[in-house]
Amino acid sequence: MEHPKSTLATEEVASKEVSPLAGNSSGSDANGNSSGPVHNGNDHDKAEGGKAHAKTTQKGDQHVSCLKKASNTITGTLEDFFERLGLSIGVHPSRYILGCVLVCLLCSIGLLAFKKVSEPDKLWVPTDSQMPKDKEWIDENYPSKTRFELMIAESSNILTPKGLAGLLDIYEKSLTISTSSGITLIDICIKTRWNCVVFSILEIWRYNSAIIRSLTQEQIISDINTVARSPVYGKEIDVSTYLGSFTTNSTGHITAAQAALMTWLVISNKTVESTTMSWEDEFIELGLAGHSDIDSVYVLTGKSWQEETGKAIKSDISLLSAGYFIVIVFVLAVLGKFNFMEQRAWLTLAGFICIGLSLLVSIGLSSAFQQGYGPLHSVLPFLLLGIGVDDMFVIMGALNNLLPKEQDYDIPQKVAEVLRHAGVSITVTSLTDFVAFMIGATTILPAFRSFCVYAALGILALYALQAVFFTACLTFDLRRLKKQRDACCFCCVRHPSPPYTPNQCSQRQFVPFVFKHGLSKIITKLPFKVLVTVTAVALFVVNIWGTINLDEYFDRNWFLPADSYAKFFIIAQEKHFPDSGMTGYVYCGNLDYWNKKSQLEALVTAMDRNPDIQNGSTDPWFSALTGWLSTTTDRDVKEQLDDNKYPESEMAFLKLTHELITKVAPRTSANVLFSEGPVLDIKASRFPFRHIQLDDTTSQISAMDNMRVLVQAAGFSNSECFPYSRAYISYETSKVVRQELFRNLGLACLCVFIVTLILIANFWTSLLVFCCVLFTLVDVAGTMQFWGLTIEGVTSIVLLLSIGLAVDYSAHIGHMFMTVVGTRQNRTKETLGEMGPPVFYGGFSTFLAFVLLSNSNSYVFQTFFKVNFLVVMYGLFHGLILLPVFLSWMGPPPYPTADRVLRKHHPDSPENGTNPSKEQTVFL
Repeated sequence: MEHPKSTLATEEVASKEVSPLAGNSSGSDANGNSSGPVHNGNDHDKAEGGKAHAKTTQKGDQHVSCLKKASNTITGTLEDFFERLGLSIGVHPSRYILGCVLVCLLCSIGLLAFKKVSEPDKLWVPTDSQMPKDKEWIDENYPSKTRFELMIAESSNILTPKGLAGLLDIYEKSLTISTSSGITLIDICIKTRWNCVVFSILEIWRYNSAIIRSLTQEQIISDINTVARSPVYGKEIDVSTYLGSFTTNSTGHITAAQAALMTWLVISNKTVESTTMSWEDEFIELGLAGHSDIDSVYVLTGKSWQEETGKAIKSDISLLSAGYFIVIVFVLAVLGKFNFMEQRAWLTLAGFICIGLSLLVSIGLSSAFQQGYGPLHSVLPFLLLGIGVDDMFVIMGALNNLLPKEQDYDIPQKVAEVLRHAGVSITVTSLTDFVAFMIGATTILPAFRSFCVYAALGILALYALQAVFFTACLTFDLRRLKKQRDACCFCCVRHPSPPYTPNQCSQRQFVPFVFKHGLSKIITKLPFKVLVTVTAVALFVVNIWGTINLDEYFDRNWFLPADSYAKFFIIAQEKHFPDSGMTGYVYCGNLDYWNKKSQLEALVTAMDRNPDIQNGSTDPWFSALTGWLSTTTDRDVKEQLDDNKYPESEMAFLKLTHELITKVAPRTSANVLFSEGPVLDIKASRFPFRHIQLDDTTSQISAMDNMRVLVQAAGFSNSECFPYSRAYISYETSKVVRQELFRNLGLACLCVFIVTLILIANFWTSLLVFCCVLFTLVDVAGTMQFWGLTIEGVTSIVLLLSIGLAVDYSAHIGHMFMTVVGTRQNRTKETLGEMGPPVFYGGFSTFLAFVLLSNSNSYVFQTFFKVNFLVVMYGLFHGLILLPVFLSWMGPPPYPTADRVLRKHHPDSPENGTNPSKEQTVFL
């Protein structure tokens, strides 16, 4: 059937672009309500409280004309494009479905380059930071050769005969446990002479079973307070490092302890890594089994952190599946009706196939672009689910709101009308989401950048699939309905005769009824407007304070599940062995150390005086060397020194340093690395230190920066020497995460406004939509502070997500308002009545998708639930309540082509056989 054109009506409206009230037979007051007859000519100057004046300047007329022209061009072009696309899809749906599948499969080839990234330094260290290069240098020159296997034994007093016997039992069992291939501790441990290195309080008694099991309480207390050197390893021993939550008497002697720490050292290299990890499984079982004479035993191994954080996400697969199932049921209930003909189970499935295919395209293309897949990417399916379901509701809303006459069009033309109305709306939201994430992809944080690339490509793919694949499937569903085939068994069941009559219950729709006959009526009442505005402003002001006070802080242990054995160990460690400060080193490369005497002395002195470093925690090998040389009585050594008791040549310096680390002070051997080969040379060296306890982000960042300044002030460039600590990875992230977050949010908001301005093609409406997005963003960030969340990688990503979701809730309403003709009050009612339910369904379905994550043990999913709950709550409030209030007060005139929507929403329109009422033709 040929689509009836409205050229005459469009030309008539276009002829009034400068003075839209000219020729109308009714006026309005300042609130947009009809105020009686208005004479022809220039009487329209009184409209909107006299804001328009008869003597408009020529420049002003040109300005309005340009805006109207741009509005008509943009919206008209998009509508025509989607109408042609819908007509083509309606004729050839199979071709489009097949084409979409083939393109998605082609994009999936990128999965061949898929790679997972879990290393913190590759995820969170800024790309412009020197730290990745520093860490690479350290891994090359000082590779980690040791894995630490830890146990904490906890009792009311571990320093009893029974407590020590329990520790001994655990130690002896650790020597005998073996893997399925027969590997025991002796095969993988670090050895000293013939013994495996195990540090614990049992060293005092040489791990001798007969001695330990015969100890009395008095002997235990006496020995731990008198033994100063380990009889096993020959080094000084500080028993306070092995005992936790200990008590002392008036003389400072330890009398009791609630915890004891035991540390096993095993080999760490790629050759034995799999063997070591297999043994660690048995070691974990040993720790979890506990001991009858010890209240609690906690265990942590080299594989625990990465393994348990991975389990946290895997364990929530059931929650993810259940959440998706709930959303599927909800979408099925919304898209169709519960009767044999009007169910849309297969169409609902097609919509979720679109979401799955978009995820496939996202991962495939992102992998092809060399973007790693990190732990935060697990929230990507939720993002695509929320946006995809929202687009489905908008498309089906356009179908359900077709005019009665449009319902009689043939299927291709009906699909064209659906896509004409819905295409622009989903374009506004999808394009703004895409731009927001592409802005986020410019960040210097690798994990953040990677996620934004994945999200942007996924949103772009989802937009195309919903517009094409889902619409093609909708075409088949319309064909099914036309042939009166069953909704489920469409292949073999028809209901042609007698004519199928759906049950009355299935025709009732609660949410549309509430919006059309409830909220849309009270939204224009003055008391309600005032209440909404006051509430919104109050929330905004309070949450501005919360946003300003939102801290940036992150603890990698947050990723451990709450019920994980590794988490229990961390809790016990923080209780009994609180961190006394992070260790670190100043690393130096292949320097001319002999000629760097003054610089090395300046470095050592500055480290000793640094207030961020614990007193006595530095043990520089250079100080040990100069101290030895200044006091030595060895004639051979003296002969190699100058008058200042410093080596007289570079070769003498190297020989004496080698003698120092091998004979005089072996404790320094780990800090000086000589090159292999016949020529004696120092390849690298390091100077150890321990920071004081740094409790807040500001002091942590300051300590890190001060160490860098200290090294440079001593006369070393970063290529020569640099400070490094494992904690610097998180410090480096904390240093930039706030500015990166606000930079990305600011740029994303700006781009969202520009895109909505281009697509909605009206400055005032775009500004109101932007204000609602901004209000939502500030309210979410502020409430995060009250909820105990901080600025870090996870919250930064979810905050950027909130822009996309908030745009969805507001942009649909703003765009719909521009397509309705009438007074502001009536246009607001029409907009809320038609577009309110799809927007609400989109938000509520997003909430249903992640509501089960409130019970998750994963920090990522818990944070995702909290922030997205706030996004949905604030986004729907601002999009469905605050924005309509604003529009009813100050909404701009509609599009020049809005007469088509008028006929759709008003039964008295010309297309339905009567003339439009006076009030309906007023543009306010």
